[in-house]
This record gives sequence, C-alpha cells and structure tokens, in this order.
Amino acid sequence: MNPSFFRAYTLAPVSALSNDLSPWLPSLWNLGIWLLVGLLVDLVFLRLVYKAAEKTAWELDDAIIRCFFGKTFAFFALFGIDTAVALLPRLTRFEIISSAKPIAHQLIVSIVILLLAWLISDMAIRFIQHLNKRFESLPSTSIFHNIIRIGIMCLGLLVMLQTLGISVLPILTALGVGGLAISLALKDTLENVFAGFQIIFSKQIRIGDYVRLDNGVEGYAEDIGWRNSTIRQFNENLVIIPNAKLASAIVTNYSRPNLGMLITLEGIVHYHSDLQEVESLILEAAQRVIDREEMANKSKKPVVRLFQFTDLGVRYRLRVAVSHYKNEFPLTHVLLQEVHKTLHQAGIGFSNIATPAPLPPPPHCPQADPQLDKDDDDTPPETPLKTNAETGKKSSK
Repeated sequence: MNPSFFRAYTLAPVSALSNDLSPWLPSLWNLGIWLLVGLLVDLVFLRLVYKAAEKTAWELDDAIIRCFFGKTFAFFALFGIDTAVALLPRLTRFEIISSAKPIAHQLIVSIVILLLAWLISDMAIRFIQHLNKRFESLPSTSIFHNIIRIGIMCLGLLVMLQTLGISVLPILTALGVGGLAISLALKDTLENVFAGFQIIFSKQIRIGDYVRLDNGVEGYAEDIGWRNSTIRQFNENLVIIPNAKLASAIVTNYSRPNLGMLITLEGIVHYHSDLQEVESLILEAAQRVIDREEMANKSKKPVVRLFQFTDLGVRYRLRVAVSHYKNEFPLTHVLLQEVHKTLHQAGIGFSNIATPAPLPPPPHCPQADPQLDKDDDDTPPETPLKTNAETGKKSSK
C-alpha cells in the first residue's frame, strides 16, 4: 500500500482543524499576549516599584501602590478580551459574533467602570488612613471606610447604568419612596448606625484608646462598625457591644487627654498603730518605688490619705501616678510588695477580714469585773414540767 495514502489520511483531520482555527488564532494570540503582559506588570513591575517605595520616608506611596495589586492584571485581561472580541467579526463568517460584539464591549466597559470605582475607593481609604496616622483629623473605623466605599461604588454604578443607556431617574425615585419603609423595618439597625456616627464624630473614643465602661468591661477600642463596636481585652478576648449601648454608657477613657493615670492602693491597719508613722512609712515606700521604676511618673509625688474607721481598723488610700496606663498593674504589684515589706519590718500589722481587729477600751472606762459578769449570767432554776399523769392525779383528789 502506498505510504502517501497513510500520510494524507492521518494529516487530513489536522489540516482541517488548523483551517477551522486559523481565523481565531489572531484573537487568541492577542488575548494571550495581554494576559502575559498583565501578569508581568502585576507580579514583577509593581513589586519592584513597591520595594523602591518602601525605601522612601513617605508612607502614602506604599499604600497607593498596594491598591493596584491584583487589579492591574484584571485591567489588562479585560482589555485583551475586548480587543480579541473586536478582531473576531473580521475573521469569521458567523453573524452571531458580529451581533454580540457591541453587547460584549458594553459589558466589558461596565466591568472596567466598577473596577475603577473599587480602585478609587481603596485609594481614598488608604489616603484617609494616612491622614489619620499623621493628624488624627478623620476617623479610621470600618463604618467610615464602608461609607466611603459604598458612596464611590454607587457613583460608579450610576455611571455604568448611564453607559448602558439605562435611565437613573426612575431608580432614584423608587429608592426615595422605599427608603421610608426600609427605615421603619430597620429601626434598631439605624439606631446603632447613627450611634456609631455619634461616637466617631464626637472624637471622645478613638481606635486604640483604652476605655473602661460602667459595667466593668475594659480594653482597647478595636473597631466601630455599622452595628457593633469591638473592645479587645488584655487576654485578647473581643467584647462586642452595640453602638447604641456604648453611646449611652458611662465610659472612662484612659488615653485622653494623656496616657498617664493615677493608681490607687488601699489597705487597713490596726487601731493601735501609730497613724503618723504609718503615713510616713507608706510615703517612703512609695517614693522608693517611684525612684526605682521607670514606669512611674516621677514628676508627681505620692499621696496617702486616712479616710475611714471600720470594724477591721483604719483604712488608708495610696495614690501614685503612672506614666502610661499599660503600667497600671505592674506598678500596683511592685507597690504592694514594697508597702507590705515596709510595714511588716516596722511591726505594723494588717487587719484580717476573718478576724476583725479588737477595739481597745477607752482610758476612762473601768475594766469589766468577771464576777459581775458571772452574777449577771446566773438565772433561777427552771421549774420542772409535770407530766399528764401527775396532773390527772391532782385533779382527782
């Protein structure tokens, strides 16, 4: 059998396939080139520019470049798809492709508009975060960031609808009429939203502040969202509080107006202790701690006040200034050790809650006579009760 027959028989499908794909090859090559360029720009060029920007002292350029990560490849891919679709009607005989070209072009343009709106919203949020770090002029919370993103995305959506030839006026009218029904249905949610705005724009609580609520919850303000605010405690637990409750709560902000605070140490000494000596010893112990520890505020002197008589003894209160609220518990720990050591060495005892300190008798009051106490305790003997049998015998007589 002739070998040319086998060669022609086996290569015929390949030749037919190549003839069918040949009109599509320019579009496929065009799409592949744009995808490759997008990958190179996104994974190589932008990374090199970002590393160069990290070496500069200006932080905003780093944030702006990070906004382009991932989105650059999407732009190149959409542009490649658009140009590939534009080449198809010239190279094919299918009428459906020619009719679908305008629709595909409008769809790609709509996606590009939304992608540009997303990119601009990211850049605006990064810019606000940068301003907040430098000047603290604008709030840097998730609710504020979401408002900026939603506002810019809504503008992009309106532009997209106008590009597609869809009238925006009926949509805005329907939203205005339905807004009343939505506000009634989402009453609690809107209450928390406006409470979040009140917390943000009052600037009494900011992200990173250390706060303590009237119910005892304390920690760092982590975020203020649409509905809830988050407080991170020392043990890394997150406390979720509705914005309305946080706005109506009594809040102590230890980060405003400065980072320092006063710590209070209370104790009780016996009534027979020399109170002037107790005061001087506690002041000396506190001053030693202030001179030794860097976390104490050395510009303020410690203060001791005796303020209450109790069944356990005389209560005193020591106040010492700390330079940063983070050092409240470590400095309290050191003060307790030093005050206890000083009073113990001086022979001044502390009252025990289980055994209250006995009150010494006044000097003008005579000592009690134990014999009188014994006589007071004497009571006449009780008359024995008679049984029912004895009572019956007496009545019969």
